[in-house]
Amino acid sequence: MGILYCISVHNFEDQEYDMMKYDLDGKNKQIVQINASCPFHYTDFIFPVTITDNMNNEEPLIYFLSENYTIVSDINVSTCNTILYKKNVGDNIKFISMTVDKTNIYTLAFNTLQHTYHIYILKKKYASLKSENADKYIDKIIIGENENILQDIFAFDKSLQPLYPLMRCLTPDEKVYNFENVNATGNGIVVNLPELVVKSGCKKYNLPTTIYTVFVSHCSNNNLNKSEEFNVLTTELYYEIQNLTPFTEYMLKFTLSNFYFDQLSINPFDSNVIPIKTNLGKLNAPENISVLTLTPTIAVVYWMPPNKVNCVVVTYEVHWKYPEYDEEYAWPADERFSFSTLGKQTKTHTAQ
Repeated sequence: MGILYCISVHNFEDQEYDMMKYDLDGKNKQIVQINASCPFHYTDFIFPVTITDNMNNEEPLIYFLSENYTIVSDINVSTCNTILYKKNVGDNIKFISMTVDKTNIYTLAFNTLQHTYHIYILKKKYASLKSENADKYIDKIIIGENENILQDIFAFDKSLQPLYPLMRCLTPDEKVYNFENVNATGNGIVVNLPELVVKSGCKKYNLPTTIYTVFVSHCSNNNLNKSEEFNVLTTELYYEIQNLTPFTEYMLKFTLSNFYFDQLSINPFDSNVIPIKTNLGKLNAPENISVLTLTPTIAVVYWMPPNKVNCVVVTYEVHWKYPEYDEEYAWPADERFSFSTLGKQTKTHTAQ
């Protein structure tokens, strides 16, 4: 959790100040008395800019900017140093804003007499807790007269480039991605999803979080030609699809995308479709079986298919026995009825 800093007046008459430290949730308040050598009493105690910098220091530093001063301190404000004083850099100067990068400190200032804006650039190595005469190392850029009021300054340079990937590096390489591995259980399917490949020249950047959408379909009840589908979303490479029907064939595929696919109008990448059947369980038995005898040697057997099909082809056989024989006979049948010739010559067949 980060830390929130603020400065409060401890004693106006003696010009004593305290540094207040909080967790970002406002808890764990700590009071750190500011070292008397810190030159805050020279200022009007208004700091429009306070920057905590830990880019390239062993210990973080805090830069304070007022209209008149730039001050640097350690993180506990136990050691301080005045980096810039406005009268040492120019007449009629008022400091406005400040920013930093890995190398420099940039200060935006306004000349109240000439009505021009200036940018003062100071290398960080001259702005340490022990630096002296930092104003001798300043580079100045005069912006000139400007009808607009400038209030802030921001630094963007190559040192910050790792934070801002090239646009083409925001999405993965456009190859075909498929399931790495798929395993079925009795009522579930475990899938391993692929890691994405970064594009050439983008290996130093991390891809944004990948969103995998796994689509699961299976045939509709009593209709092998129609399917029902649902999908699940995950950002993990491992996912278990649960609460499936045992001994049922499912069709799986997935799409992948990230936040920038929509922003850049890129369609999600599709995988190939694969079939997989859950194991365990057994086929549901036919229902409403009835037998009608037509002649002494012919009978008709009727049945209804199970209410819930398993999306696999089912083979039916009709079995019967003669009372005077122990041998059992079987005959292939279609889904609803079978004409069977009852006799000792009947052979056993298997059909789908």
